[in-house]
Amino acid sequence: MAESIILLLSKRLEPWASALLVGFAFLGAAYGLFAYGKRDLKRIELPPEKTTTSLQRTAHMIQEVRR
Repeated sequence: MAESIILLLSKRLEPWASALLVGFAFLGAAYGLFAYGKRDLKRIELPPEKTTTSLQRTAHMIQEVRR
């Protein structure tokens, strides 16, 4: 896909300039997707509640056994 865009642009621009332009366009799109995903990850509650509760229960049982 990128190659075809570069070939189309190289009819108007130098080949290196069209490749650079397409590269920057793809880089910008990748950064936009990264920023969108990062924003969505901030909304998700990441700490695993079941695991945390299970670990607390296990620690409590170990303390009871040691007594």
